[in-house]
Amino acid sequence: MRFLRLLAFLSAFAITPALLAQQPTSPPKATAEAALPQGAKLRLGSQLYRIDNTSSHQFLMPDGKSIVMFRPTDLTFISVETGKQTHTVKLKETVQSGYGIHLNATGDRMIVSGYNVATVVNPKTGEIVAKMMSRNNAEGNPFGKRLSQLNDGQVTMSADGKRLAFGSRYARDEKEGVLAYVYDTVKGEFIADLKVEQSQYISAVLSEDGKKLLTFGQHYQRNNEEITAGNVTVWDIETKKEITKLKTSTAQVHAAKFSLDGKTVFTGGQSGPIESWDAVTGKRIRQFITRSNMGNRLFLSPDGKQLAATAANGAVQVWEAETGKRIASSFVPTSTLDSVAFPADGPAIAFGKYFQTLQIWKVPGELLTPQEGHFGSITGIHYSSDGKHIITSGQDGRIVRWDASTGQELETYGYSTSSVSHDVPTAAIAMARIPRLNRANRVRWGDSWNVYIGALSPDSKQMYVPGQSGGISVIDLPTGQEHYTLFFPNARAAHTQTRPSLSVDGRRVSAVGQYYERNKYIHIATAWDTETGQVIAELRKEMDNQKQYLNGIHTTLSPDGSYFGTVMNIQDQQTGQGHSEFVSFDLRTGQKIATGGTTGRSHSNFLTASPDNRSAVSYNQNNQLVVWDLPTAKLTRTMTSTGGQSNFAPVFHPHGRLFAIPSIAASDQITGMSRFTVRLVEWASGDIRGDLTGTHAGHMTALAFSPDGKSLAVGYQDSTVLIFDMNHKTAKTVAKQTEPAELWNKLTGKSAKDAEAAMLELLDRPDVAMSIITEHVKPSEAPVRPDAEKLKKLFDDLDAPAFAVRDAALKELKRSGRLIEKELRATLETTPSPEVKERIERLIENFMKPVTPNVTEARAVELLERLGNTDAKAFLAKLAKGDPSTLMTVDAANSLKRLEGKK
Repeated sequence: MRFLRLLAFLSAFAITPALLAQQPTSPPKATAEAALPQGAKLRLGSQLYRIDNTSSHQFLMPDGKSIVMFRPTDLTFISVETGKQTHTVKLKETVQSGYGIHLNATGDRMIVSGYNVATVVNPKTGEIVAKMMSRNNAEGNPFGKRLSQLNDGQVTMSADGKRLAFGSRYARDEKEGVLAYVYDTVKGEFIADLKVEQSQYISAVLSEDGKKLLTFGQHYQRNNEEITAGNVTVWDIETKKEITKLKTSTAQVHAAKFSLDGKTVFTGGQSGPIESWDAVTGKRIRQFITRSNMGNRLFLSPDGKQLAATAANGAVQVWEAETGKRIASSFVPTSTLDSVAFPADGPAIAFGKYFQTLQIWKVPGELLTPQEGHFGSITGIHYSSDGKHIITSGQDGRIVRWDASTGQELETYGYSTSSVSHDVPTAAIAMARIPRLNRANRVRWGDSWNVYIGALSPDSKQMYVPGQSGGISVIDLPTGQEHYTLFFPNARAAHTQTRPSLSVDGRRVSAVGQYYERNKYIHIATAWDTETGQVIAELRKEMDNQKQYLNGIHTTLSPDGSYFGTVMNIQDQQTGQGHSEFVSFDLRTGQKIATGGTTGRSHSNFLTASPDNRSAVSYNQNNQLVVWDLPTAKLTRTMTSTGGQSNFAPVFHPHGRLFAIPSIAASDQITGMSRFTVRLVEWASGDIRGDLTGTHAGHMTALAFSPDGKSLAVGYQDSTVLIFDMNHKTAKTVAKQTEPAELWNKLTGKSAKDAEAAMLELLDRPDVAMSIITEHVKPSEAPVRPDAEKLKKLFDDLDAPAFAVRDAALKELKRSGRLIEKELRATLETTPSPEVKERIERLIENFMKPVTPNVTEARAVELLERLGNTDAKAFLAKLAKGDPSTLMTVDAANSLKRLEGKK
């Protein structure tokens, strides 16, 4: 057995290079991509051969020249040669789908089956040839009475499309048994219902002339019953009698097909060979030489001379149907394999999907579609600290590094084999998936799907991912090697549940783990020091699932690494009531500092810290963004107007004054499909500043701002990324200038859109802008820090006998605020006086109270930064000298640093 496995492994290396040699060394990239949407300046990856969520099904036309993408309202035809859309056929009426599509041999009829409905369509014209619907035993609707028994879309048709066949899922009653049906779409009546020997999930396959039927299905053996899952029955439809029974060599038949003349039957399935049979006598003609796990689907060439068989993992083989001689064999890993076409002027063409990527290849071996970028949804986008590179992670388990200015793919790491059958050597998969990737760059940690929820280090060289045995594994991307793992404390292989949160400098990381012990689920929220590997803070929550369970737990770190917050959505099993519990830690001391929460059933898929280093955002039960204060664990604000997706965390602009979040822009009531846009929300007010127009229809899956804030990268389900221009400094000169007083009113009013319009006009009128800002905005009073001797005396005076002395000391210390926080906390730990402890605690509580943005101040500082001239910088410098505990002072100081090119 070991020898056979070794031989298979070595064969992969022998075969794969030959297969790859037939592939283009530089696959065709988007030579004629669709035009960029308005506002977009670059696309990463190709839209050619990609699909998004708006397409229900895709199939290959029999001539092998077009892929058809089905939507309930239309059919879009994609050229196999170029990947470009050639034309669209509008369906005469909306067609309900759900289960699947079957195409006849000539390509002029397709049957679309869904729940309680089946529709025959001419894909070339969009005409509805026939429509069968269930109407609860209504008279004149025999199809409807049987349709609820439809076996998950296993509908076949005769070559002319006039007859349909389908099987039932289960027996409607013991007397009736399990049936297969033949329906005449022209007459609108059943012409046969045949009781089969299998017990469930029956498939029924028609001959080309519609006169014969094959039935097969699943069967669970009871007592000493004969095992019939490997049997196929041949029927005469006119007489409704069994012609013969084929006892195949497979454990479960997955596919069967008549030859064009109906004299031969081909069968394939699980754990057995592909075989051909005499359709009258039931005698086996031959067994085809094939690999394991073949026979998932069978296809015949239009002239009936070639037979093709596929496996779900992308293996395709083609034989001479009459002689059994193998003509070609190829393998391209896919998540689904749709069909094989036989063009008259060339070899067979196979079509499958790998996540959101259409894969078309000649059999054998020549891949016709690009193998660049990602193959599935974008799951994460990261800019390098200098903004020159963009690193994306994908549903396909890949990590791709791009040039941010040109969109060129620079490096690719990783691959995923989760959807591929285990009988395929991993080495062959890796080489077939990434033919141009240097082997040294393959990421080799356990499950590359972990990049779904990975966090990238500031230097873009390391990825923090859930470890194989719990904790967070640190992976070196250039080598693919695991550096080390940060384990949860006192936990046995705790499974990591959430995306790691990383501080801006990469020195702090947090995550949540879970394990089961003594009939309880134990959840652990942990923050580590990434340089030492030491645990800084830890929260453990034990849950008896008979009483309560956690409906989500998430952590976040403030960008500067000072605070660690955890939100838990707790559900009561007895009452059904829920509440959110928020716990925060000060990572400078490692101590828990506050606990808070809200009532009401709640669930949030994220907890995200804002750039102000004080706040964190999650969702509540009403799909509203709520803001938590990290130092106090108090709920400070609720944003009711964002209209964002509740499963999508807001992504903050580097200056922290706004965030981006996907939102539904429009929804089609007929098709149920939605068009999405990026909503820009002002942080200070929670009001919508505007929508980023021009984004395409597919689901957005990831967002990221560039470090300079001038670009926004938007990742999509179809595997591409669009880069949008965020430069707001270009203002249109207005015909009539607005009065300064009115501009100030707009700048400070409730509407973020009006405030943005006022800013744009003021950018064209810098003198007016400076005049109204200096008139209305003043620096906050800067506290004075007492010297060491003075500070000691003030602490002593807190315990003085006279009230006046104590009160004066308290007031003076209060004016110093957070400048003396370190000394206050040290004295709190050492003083023996309960009275002094109480007074110091009041002082700390005072300067730790929740802070919410002042809308006027935030907009004024933003306008000064956007002006960026000498006068604006000078006034920012004044504001930056104010009280460092106020958001305006901190914001002004950060604006000045950005203008001066400092970090």
